[in-house]
Amino acid sequence: MDKSKIRILAVDDHLLSLRLIGKQLELMGFKDIQTASNGEEALKRLGAESFDIVFLDWAMPVKDGFTLLKECRADSRFDSIAFVMLSSEAQAHLIQEAMDAGAVTYIVKPVTQEVFEEKMKSVFAWLDKRKPRGDQRKLLEQMLNSTDGEFTEALSASVMDTIEAMFGQKLEAADAQKRENTAIAVGIMLEQGKEKARLRLVFERHLLEDLGSKVYSEEELKDEGVIKDAASEVANVVCNKIKAFLNARGFQLTMGFPEPDSPELPEKPDETTINLHFSLVRNTLSVRSVLQVNMS
Repeated sequence: MDKSKIRILAVDDHLLSLRLIGKQLELMGFKDIQTASNGEEALKRLGAESFDIVFLDWAMPVKDGFTLLKECRADSRFDSIAFVMLSSEAQAHLIQEAMDAGAVTYIVKPVTQEVFEEKMKSVFAWLDKRKPRGDQRKLLEQMLNSTDGEFTEALSASVMDTIEAMFGQKLEAADAQKRENTAIAVGIMLEQGKEKARLRLVFERHLLEDLGSKVYSEEELKDEGVIKDAASEVANVVCNKIKAFLNARGFQLTMGFPEPDSPELPEKPDETTINLHFSLVRNTLSVRSVLQVNMS
């Protein structure tokens, strides 16, 4: 574990305690150590910045550490953070309460450097098991930059099966030259904590027309609003399938609502963008390109 990249937030209403824990962490090689004086201030910091480890003093004014711990463990945004409870209280029932509420370990103050480092071993093990943010970013880039292989094949099969199941028919290759080859695009945001990736799904119009021929009348298929509505619903179902596919492989993604997008690729993207192009001509789903990665 690269300690220089680990971000730590220490929360205590006493400056002395903050200084002491800061020195113990520095002796272990940690560099990025931030502080907050109560639970309310800490919650604001957690909502605005990314941290890997948070030390919480139990007894604090405004909002105590135990209350903050319970609130954070009920919020999926903080699932990847290791919370460590600090207290001068050593009763077994309090330690158990903290652990049951989601603390990774419990440290009784004052603590020697030797005991502190021993306690931190369980924190490191927890972070390794939960996959730190940096590893998640690397994994995401590796998966999305793959244009062939097991991931793309499995994702393609999963998504195409979903589309065919929606409309109750198999996709068959078509001659796009005989019809106007226009595209309709829908965008959906996938989020994991503060990390975001936008899926841009591009549908060739004749694909939607062919699939929708059993559902809509010929007159309805001429209506642009009907086609766009179909594209939005297909995108919603497909992206839920993609989200489930990725979550089964270790992610914790949430998904927004589908919105109209441009079929053209942006020249200067400011986010992770995954472009999925659907076509009856190729009769396959292709991860056409993965653009600039810029995750917080």
